[in-house]
Amino acid sequence: DTEIFVSNQTFWEPGSTGATSAVCWNAGVLCEGAAPGPYTDCRVADFDTSGQLLDPGDPSTDEDAALIPVKRFIDTLQGIENTKKSINQDHEVLVSVIGGVPPGYASGDAEILYLDSSNLDEQILFGIGPGCTTADGGVGLPPVRLREFAESFAVGADRNLHSICGSDYTAALTSLADRIRDQLGASCLPVCAGDTDPQTPVLDPYCLVEQEVGGDLIAIPECVADPNSGYSLPDAAELCFYYLRDSDNLTPTPDDDLSPKCADEGWNLEFGFVRAGGTPMPSQVRASCELSELPSVDCPDLY
Repeated sequence: DTEIFVSNQTFWEPGSTGATSAVCWNAGVLCEGAAPGPYTDCRVADFDTSGQLLDPGDPSTDEDAALIPVKRFIDTLQGIENTKKSINQDHEVLVSVIGGVPPGYASGDAEILYLDSSNLDEQILFGIGPGCTTADGGVGLPPVRLREFAESFAVGADRNLHSICGSDYTAALTSLADRIRDQLGASCLPVCAGDTDPQTPVLDPYCLVEQEVGGDLIAIPECVADPNSGYSLPDAAELCFYYLRDSDNLTPTPDDDLSPKCADEGWNLEFGFVRAGGTPMPSQVRASCELSELPSVDCPDLY
């Protein structure tokens, strides 16, 4: 309701001369414990425009809420997830937040502290003290509504809130990229790859694999095969690829086996990747391969 930012001062922070971001905190959060805290808990709450707490179990009061109830956003995204699961039960909606939680929260090494700010101007502006502070004095506000939204789509026991006050966001982005990769599943080459050496029992493809970085295409080197440890990075490389092309157990190692998904769909080549620690999986990878001149022979299950 826009009136709470204009004429209705119910949720304005004491001492303020106008509406600030604190309106959103005061109209959407209820904390347990005495001010100035630390509060034992801060949770999502819906109030009407007069400041009356609404019954969370009564959906008929949703239209009376001063702010759009968080549950409405959760239900919308849950509907999208339900549609995805009707196609593939393993598919999920992925939500990850970089917000005002302390560094270490995602790993369970730190918890959110809800406490009023000792800085009056900051308290008037936000309605709560910072959840974390950066090295240069910047602050991140402790999430409540956003936390409930994100936690509704957490995968397993993993926390999906990461600190905006961290020195970098590699861990957060890597975690999300890994989940996206898992959702996408096997990296099948969606064409029939050619065999550069028909004399060997398995497919010997020739491909150029590239990642897009800042609008440029950068070649990804092929991994080094090791009969004892699978595949490893070439010298100075942070990312490499390897071929998965054995669908009939023609080699003694399972490290080059084609996944059941790619094999069942009739493709004859798939890609795997090895990354150095902390190196995220690129969001866009392209592969250009020599194509089979006899796809009915090299990929018979496609025909």
